[in-house]
Amino acid sequence: MIRRLSAQEECIEINDNEEDRESIPGSVSVQCSDADLRNVNNTVSDNQSAKEMEVDEVVVTRNSESTSSGPKFPITSFPDYIMFGTFKAEAKAVEFIDDGVRVTNVAPNALNTKFKYHIMIPFVEMQTISICIDSALPLMCLQPTRDSTDKIQECMALGHKSENGLRFDTDSDDPREQKIIIVLKGEKITEGFAKLLFKQCNDLNPNCKCERMDISDARLVISAARERVINLENKNQRFNR
Repeated sequence: MIRRLSAQEECIEINDNEEDRESIPGSVSVQCSDADLRNVNNTVSDNQSAKEMEVDEVVVTRNSESTSSGPKFPITSFPDYIMFGTFKAEAKAVEFIDDGVRVTNVAPNALNTKFKYHIMIPFVEMQTISICIDSALPLMCLQPTRDSTDKIQECMALGHKSENGLRFDTDSDDPREQKIIIVLKGEKITEGFAKLLFKQCNDLNPNCKCERMDISDARLVISAARERVINLENKNQRFNR
């Protein structure tokens, strides 16, 4: 059974019947589709051997393109983990497409749910993109607009009513809660990929600030977000990985 939410949440669609295999129409910001999850699972199993390859080389393998052409969208990568503010989550894949960045199969900050979500952050709803291309810590930080933040807070249970204090809020006074941090697993972010992502974003959204991060800044961002999580755990508050 597909449950459509209120008009205020119209960009969120949920499939709560595991036997229903019909695809749900794509949404602007957040969606859950069993059919999409099945496609992602196939992609992961087919590409386990590519985990140590560079991002643009992985794309060449999947699309049978010449490496001389450089990386092209769509690009699928595999995250080690993702921080939504101070909430650490695992995801099946991160897809870089013409319209934005899509994170698939993400469990919300809630124990009593079987739902997992696909979260789409369109380029037109991004304020900043920061990328660290150092192979020691390949990551990117995304700061979406208020509209995207509200939708993510709602489905991921990361707003001010979060029961365990884990939050994601792009307008928070606490910088640790403001960003989506994607840490890649066994992949190197190439200069070509960074340029492609920045160009595509700025073509669609000239107001988005695109910038590089050095390894020291990347480590500070990660340690700050994780420090908040550890402090909450020490207060016996649940940390849903």
